[in-house]
Amino acid sequence: PSAGFGLLIEMFDLLPAGKFKLNVCGKVSDYGLALVNDNPNIIVHGFVDAASLRRLCENANILINPRPSYIKLNQMVFPSKLLDYLKYLKPVVTTWTPGLAPDYREVVFADDTSSAEGLAKQVQNAARLRRGQLEELRKKMVNFVETKTWENQALRMRNFLREIK
Repeated sequence: PSAGFGLLIEMFDLLPAGKFKLNVCGKVSDYGLALVNDNPNIIVHGFVDAASLRRLCENANILINPRPSYIKLNQMVFPSKLLDYLKYLKPVVTTWTPGLAPDYREVVFADDTSSAEGLAKQVQNAARLRRGQLEELRKKMVNFVETKTWENQALRMRNFLREIK
């Protein structure tokens, strides 16, 4: 399985039993399915269509992006999945990778360790948000997503390139 999936399952095993459910979408190998070990609180959906994915995200309480920073490919990717997750206005837990802009820390629960323990701690932090804290986070997310559109990012890049000419 991908290191992210293994990390996700390790993290889930560290959470209080029965308090959380984990919905997993995407390709999962036979080895990955064996890691799930018939845990009734882990539901593997496999590949789903866009409408099903949207429903799952809308019904989630927390969205998790387990992208270990020790995997070289993960170090400089554009965080499109994070931007997609933020649009749902739900707490987002993610591993921190070097390619993320520092302002993401204002809107996500970031784990700097790429460890199951670190992710589990951030999931529990996100789950403890009170209503007022969640509303404040949602306001930040709305503003963040509006400024991080592909169009705005392209304009920023164009302006930057003009400045260095």
